[in-house]
Amino acid sequence: MASMLRPETPAKCCSYCGGRDHEFDDCPKRKADAEKQKETAREELDRAGERSPSN
Repeated sequence: MASMLRPETPAKCCSYCGGRDHEFDDCPKRKADAEKQKETAREELDRAGERSPSN
């Protein structure tokens, strides 16, 4: 019974998405969100570059 209360391996729980099959460092949602954010930032920089006057 004690093994059910204190398992040998600690339970995994992602602090980013709440998933129970992985931890924060391995979170697929966090990685996808970070990649999406990078792409959005690149697009915004590209648009800003098109609007600014060239020197």
